[in-house]
Amino acid sequence: MVEQNPKRSGEPPVWLMFGAGGTVSAIFFPVVILILGLLLPFGLIDPHNLITFAYSWIGKTSYLSFNNFSLCGVVYTVSITRCTILKSTCQQADLSFTA
Repeated sequence: MVEQNPKRSGEPPVWLMFGAGGTVSAIFFPVVILILGLLLPFGLIDPHNLITFAYSWIGKTSYLSFNNFSLCGVVYTVSITRCTILKSTCQQADLSFTA
């Protein structure tokens, strides 16, 4: 029988940030490779323009969101892995563990 009032979890918001970080990385990583790997070395972009963009509000916002989404996904993945290892260790030693 299906439980009428299932227990709520805090996982969906964290998975949302993890997915958003992956999406942002997939979109911006090729652009970063293009700028830093091709356009700057060949002199097609002035480094001063890149620094000016980094200090603008949109540059700061994009950097902040890129780092925060990726960091939340990494922290969540590491915590789930550690919790799974701890749970299996407790089960092997016949200890109680609730997570």
